[in-house]
Amino acid sequence: MQLEFPEVLGAVASVMYIEMDGIQLPMVHAELEGRAGRNPGQPARTREVKLGCVFTQTKIVLGDDAEWIWNVADQHFAGAVQIVDIWHARERLWDTAAKLFPPTRSSARVGPRS
Repeated sequence: MQLEFPEVLGAVASVMYIEMDGIQLPMVHAELEGRAGRNPGQPARTREVKLGCVFTQTKIVLGDDAEWIWNVADQHFAGAVQIVDIWHARERLWDTAAKLFPPTRSSARVGPRS
């Protein structure tokens, strides 16, 4: 389903950026009853909330590479350019480099440099 925007929004912008991500938000106990926690055997303390922010119109979706983001982008912003955000792109690059060039014990690191 493609979203329909009303004409009252004014002139069409040349570029539209859409940022999407999921986040865990703390909830009151009543909202968590009967829900499993993220860790096995532990009660739920949060619920996932999926957020989106639209910035203006050549459709571009920026996300963390989660499948649900690209599915939402395909459903609501058909034809949008889909880009992995810089942090997650660096994470993927780091993982690939570590597989191609396994670190020696003396040079082992936990993650990418900031």
